[in-house]
Amino acid sequence: MLVIGYVFDQMLLCVPMILAVVYIWSSSNQEVIVNFWFGITFQAMYFPWVLLAFGILTGQSNGTPELMGIFAGHCYFFMKTKYPRDFGGPDLLATPQFLRNLFPEDERERERSFGVPPSARAAAAAGGAPRLRGWGQGQQLGN
Repeated sequence: MLVIGYVFDQMLLCVPMILAVVYIWSSSNQEVIVNFWFGITFQAMYFPWVLLAFGILTGQSNGTPELMGIFAGHCYFFMKTKYPRDFGGPDLLATPQFLRNLFPEDERERERSFGVPPSARAAAAAGGAPRLRGWGQGQQLGN
């Protein structure tokens, strides 16, 4: 994104960063219904494009920062998720091993993967009581 910001002479990259995160979320949750201003509802996959159109129509921007964010988010989503999953390629943005060694994963984090609920939430959804910690039953206050 820094290279794109330099090419387009953008000194502040707040809007592109926000739109990149919105694009990644909307690509991961395409079927979710999103509510926008005045009760307008649509699928999440259109949300970055609605924000682009809204910014242009209200005169807040010429659309360049939003397009930069959508492009950066698309590149990240493609290299991290779509290319390995749909085309069988390697994860091009995998975390280097020296960083994994520097910051070891927690036991609970190893059980999770993207899009899968943690085991405590899965147990609660199945009817069991989630037990995150062994704190005991506690004391009832009052009568």
